[in-house]
Amino acid sequence: MIVIKLFLTCLKNFLKENIYSYKLNKFIIKVNILKKIKKYNVLKSKYCKIYYLDIEDKILELILSIVNEYFLLLKNDFDIKYCRKIKFIIYPNYDEMNFVMNTFDENNYPIGSYYAEIIHIINPKIYYNNYSFDEFKKFFLREGPIIHEMSHLFLDLKAKGNYEIWFSEGVALYFEYKYTNFIYDDEIFDTSNILWSEMDNIFKNLHEYKAYILSFNVILNFVNKYSENELKKIFISLNKHYTFDFIKNYIDNLK
Repeated sequence: MIVIKLFLTCLKNFLKENIYSYKLNKFIIKVNILKKIKKYNVLKSKYCKIYYLDIEDKILELILSIVNEYFLLLKNDFDIKYCRKIKFIIYPNYDEMNFVMNTFDENNYPIGSYYAEIIHIINPKIYYNNYSFDEFKKFFLREGPIIHEMSHLFLDLKAKGNYEIWFSEGVALYFEYKYTNFIYDDEIFDTSNILWSEMDNIFKNLHEYKAYILSFNVILNFVNKYSENELKKIFISLNKHYTFDFIKNYIDNLK
């Protein structure tokens, strides 16, 4: 009995230490990022704080309206009791994004990224020049990065960093789909017969587009078969720092 208690105490301390280390690392990265954007303008609202340079007011207002509309929906879906204002950085170009973040391959810049409890996006004007603004508003809600990156943030807060990359991408794509009906076109890819145990390796080695589709399909199929409530039980298990082996066994036992 004493040995069991000692083991449980050591395990608890180990998990606390890992969580603390994860939080400390994020804090240090966040401080360094914010130092680099001292010249940025700041817009504060009830739910977010947006740092920006050289952006049209109408685009800023659009981003703010999306955050205001979906903040509480996502907060409730992930059962987050407390959340500070979300920090957004809107970069005027990819060179500036790379200077601040320094995390991307020069040939593979994203339109949005969640990193160190900050949502980073490129000025949408870079990729909407062929649209009228009314057309762009519809496109940006469905295919823009705001809901997707907010989902990453809320999963991170809920799971305390205890998740694999493919799982986070699949969950973010699922909530995009839930709120906007946006879905990647997967007709040109064969996504059948993918095992949970293969997903992490597949995600790292496949083309990003296919990896996202695979991740989304795993989460969507799980929800369709077992319900969204079962998915949220996984969030709770991750919050308690259960390992992904436990999660996979849990899913296998539902079959």
